[in-house]
Amino acid sequence: MDRLEFAANYDTPAKRGRPKGSKKKKWRQIEALQERHRLAKELTELDGSHEYSVDELELDF
Repeated sequence: MDRLEFAANYDTPAKRGRPKGSKKKKWRQIEALQERHRLAKELTELDGSHEYSVDELELDF
């Protein structure tokens, strides 16, 4: 068997796109941003004299 026959008989599935870990990481980042916005909104509602921004909040998850 020469190289061409071997290559024709050897099928490997081609991987496409991003790895799954990258997709999960992106969703975690999106959820963290949403949580920060939600928290800033709740704090502003509780303390009407001060408006909290997302940049002021430091969250440890």
